[in-house]
Amino acid sequence: MEQIHRTLTGDVADIYLRHVPAFKGLDRERVYNMVMSNHALAMECYKLFEARPDLFAHLMVDRVGAPVDGPGKRLFCGRSVEDVTAMLVRAVAKRHFLRHFGVQTPAPKKPEPIAAPPPSRLFVVFRRPRPDSEPEQPKIRRKATRGDSLYHAMRHHLRYPWQLTLIPHYTPLPVSTVRQLGAKILEYRSVHDLKQLLKDGPPKDIPSDAKPKALSPPALIRVKLPQARQGNSAADAKATAMWTVAEGLGLAEIFAVDEQEMRRIVTRAAIASGSVITALAASGLSMRAMVVMLYAFDRNLGQGRLPALFGPGAPNSFIEALKGQIGTAGLTGLDNPVDIRNRVEGIIRRMQRDQSLN
Repeated sequence: MEQIHRTLTGDVADIYLRHVPAFKGLDRERVYNMVMSNHALAMECYKLFEARPDLFAHLMVDRVGAPVDGPGKRLFCGRSVEDVTAMLVRAVAKRHFLRHFGVQTPAPKKPEPIAAPPPSRLFVVFRRPRPDSEPEQPKIRRKATRGDSLYHAMRHHLRYPWQLTLIPHYTPLPVSTVRQLGAKILEYRSVHDLKQLLKDGPPKDIPSDAKPKALSPPALIRVKLPQARQGNSAADAKATAMWTVAEGLGLAEIFAVDEQEMRRIVTRAAIASGSVITALAASGLSMRAMVVMLYAFDRNLGQGRLPALFGPGAPNSFIEALKGQIGTAGLTGLDNPVDIRNRVEGIIRRMQRDQSLN
């Protein structure tokens, strides 16, 4: 995510500064915040991306510098064009929903202060001791608004550029209507459709969902279990626990995947053997960090690698190398899932360089 943000506020912002007159004289961070806070402006920027692919060709490359010629193929940041597009649509929608219901849009980041020159020796000898700096005040959590509820109901279905123009028309929809429709909200593709939905409500053939049920954990029974193990599957228990953690941390949004793909990742991650989980937990890794780590490995290496690396028969040399990297990266003390993901992606890159993953 950090790399994507750096690219958007760097090379991408530079392109728009050169080719969009409205941005003339602004700094990169200001351009980024203007686009993220204005659905119409975001749509115009996307139109430039589609109309002038030559301007963005140097960014449409994979990790070895080869051109990416399909929306589903991974870019140098590890995400596909589809992933990044979905992430941006969600970000624009979230800002709009929250602002509409009274939450202030985040201000642009202030530039880093310039470090003061070191003091002279004479000053060091005769200076007065500086008072202790005030302790950092804990962040006050704001009260959730209807904007939060609307975003959480819609986030898995905010994926396509054409939705940018519809964001203001999603805003008046009752949250219960959005939950009731689920993925069918994508069938309403025009302003007229959404106004009609607001007026008439959901179609009668869609069951009412006044009390929305929590998403159920993914079933692993597609692979039929031996009779003796049915009803008492360790894999099922792991999947349930991992699904709970993934939902609680909002990993679908962090990894820019929809609910269906999230279920598939959890199913693959639950193949991790008990001995591997025990070994990683013994190195100080928490359950939440372990789930984020398995997600990151799956998204960066592809779905075929998890069983070989973390399943029964996982290579001991890989697990030992990974434990060493976990300690070096300071992963055990982290709590924020975005920070955990970023550190794990750094671990993956280092292990690829030293051929621990080959």
